[in-house]
Amino acid sequence: MICVGKRDLRRKPGNRPPKDRIYILTEGEATEIEYLKGICARLGLPKELVIIKKACNTDPKGIVDELVSAKKQNARLAKRGNDALIDQWWAVFDTEGRPHDLSAVVQKAKDNRVYLAISDPSFEFWLRLHFGYTTASYDSVGKLIKELRDSGYLPKYSEDNKHPDMDILYPLLPQAMKNARLLRAKHTQLGNDQPRTDCDLLIDAIAQQSRVSQLQFDPVVLVPEQLSMHICY
Repeated sequence: MICVGKRDLRRKPGNRPPKDRIYILTEGEATEIEYLKGICARLGLPKELVIIKKACNTDPKGIVDELVSAKKQNARLAKRGNDALIDQWWAVFDTEGRPHDLSAVVQKAKDNRVYLAISDPSFEFWLRLHFGYTTASYDSVGKLIKELRDSGYLPKYSEDNKHPDMDILYPLLPQAMKNARLLRAKHTQLGNDQPRTDCDLLIDAIAQQSRVSQLQFDPVVLVPEQLSMHICY
């Protein structure tokens, strides 16, 4: 059961309009969750507003199936008054060299109005964009991790220590957002899709829920049917 806590979400007359509640299901159990929780903490967002969970599945299809099931369950519970309705549903996962297997996954996400934050080859590419724009291709996650460590970007980050240093990453977030958007625009023009990350769209959705956000970037209007995220290769 997805328990959001209805009492915490009630608002008295005169308060500002309620923000969207977001449910995020991630493939990773360390980097992604720690990163997203770190962002939420710095934006002053309560866990009842942005719910972050580790998926039971590890493959894209299983993760999206799990997310869609959770969304349907939440709708049933909310209709009976047993849970608060969640507004946005996100799956966060990597391609890891399997982008051509994702067309059915993308279609199911669209059909069920859930969002995908996919990184190619991995979430570490999103971390890399905090430190500068690049179009370099990475044929393995290991190469990305090595670059993050050896370049001094995240000197403590490694295969055995996948804990992102948010004190380093958070101040660079506006730069990462800009770089991800530039890369997406380039791919659109060239018909190419690698490397790629749409994590900026998720971060934008999270930041829009904050009253204290100091992040400086133009918000994006999300339309599930028009999401370009790794859309049908």
